[in-house]
Amino acid sequence: MDNENAVHAVIREIDVDKIIEEVDVDDENRLLLQEILENLMESRNVYFQPPSSMRINTPGIVYNRNRIIDEHANNKVYTQKNSYNVTVIDPNPDSVYVRRISRLPLCTHNRHYTENNLNYDSYTLYF
Repeated sequence: MDNENAVHAVIREIDVDKIIEEVDVDDENRLLLQEILENLMESRNVYFQPPSSMRINTPGIVYNRNRIIDEHANNKVYTQKNSYNVTVIDPNPDSVYVRRISRLPLCTHNRHYTENNLNYDSYTLYF
């Protein structure tokens, strides 16, 4: 019974409103990332998790969330960072956009490959 009381005590300490507020900030951060990528591309050819049926205009960027990195303190999530897979797609093998994206903080180039006469440069970005 003590274990059950401890669980109920933890549940009572959960601040649901604060969690909702923090998640809303994460959504705003993703929209800020969208804006940053669009500015670097100087276009709106930036796609977040597009469906496979969507036509992608090039040069462009496709990105999706990869992981959520949690840091804990006092048995709570203290901070979170989202990890994104970001791919620059460009017919130009010497794409200026590749160099622009690679200069973002907390961004790591993973690989380059070509397919169907397009160049793909893949990154991991923490934002």
